[in-house]
Amino acid sequence: MRNRTGWEHLRESLHVLITASDYTRARCATKLAVGVNRIMPMLSTDNDELKSQQFIQLAIINGTYRHTRVR
Repeated sequence: MRNRTGWEHLRESLHVLITASDYTRARCATKLAVGVNRIMPMLSTDNDELKSQQFIQLAIINGTYRHTRVR
């Protein structure tokens, strides 16, 4: 899919924008730190099993899940 029209973004490195708003800069910084700490584990390749399970759950929700047998 990476080479198809409309899928060029798959060739780019992954990027995430995290924003926060609050009354003080200190509270914003705290919120940003919490956001980063929650997002970073999802971006690591250590969670491939977690990602796989999430894709299966999404496919079940969407009604597109097809069980494949492991031989």
